[in-house]
Amino acid sequence: MVMKEVVEELKNKFKDVVHEVQEAKETRYVVYIEPYRLREMVEWLFNEKNARLSTISAVDLGVDFELIYHMTIGRSYVNLKFKVPKEKPTVDSITPIIPGAGMIEREVQEMFGIRFEGHPDPRHISLPFEAPEELKPLRGPMKGPVTDTQKPGIEGVLTTGLRFPLTFAAKRQRVKLGLPEAVKCTAVDPASLTEVQKLMKDFKFDEKVKFDWGRKKLRY
Repeated sequence: MVMKEVVEELKNKFKDVVHEVQEAKETRYVVYIEPYRLREMVEWLFNEKNARLSTISAVDLGVDFELIYHMTIGRSYVNLKFKVPKEKPTVDSITPIIPGAGMIEREVQEMFGIRFEGHPDPRHISLPFEAPEELKPLRGPMKGPVTDTQKPGIEGVLTTGLRFPLTFAAKRQRVKLGLPEAVKCTAVDPASLTEVQKLMKDFKFDEKVKFDWGRKKLRY
């Protein structure tokens, strides 16, 4: 079976969750996905394409974990790759489909703190059973590309369009002097602010600095 044809079929069948496909070499493809249909994808590969799971890799990226499911079909490989946020590191277990995944998922869970929903036996496998729940040897702290001193400025640009947002004290002083509370700028001009924020999203600046639009803060 030609792996290129399998990957093309996979991409078409799960097009709502496949972001990108990279041909690492003729016999290895990397498929970037959203994880919410992971179990369906693995089940399809396992049952329909006779794929087998080699292992699951986990990497701490600072604010996210990256998971890679290494699947083999004959002598060819397809890697399913995706990220899960550290704030809620949960992904469906594939152990009900591939029982051999159970030990790998247990090890990833205890080393990184990634929870595999639906795993039939999520006990420790390498650490002592009495090890504290918060002990995750390979999990690092939340860490992104912006330093602590840069955070207020970056958050200000993304939320108000201002590099240095006016403090409450400065606004009160302007009012006392008979001036508008804020200068005419993106902070008080919704249309201009929307334009600035759209540019930030178009160039994926918000993704690069790991900005949470819901909380209006960096994630770390």
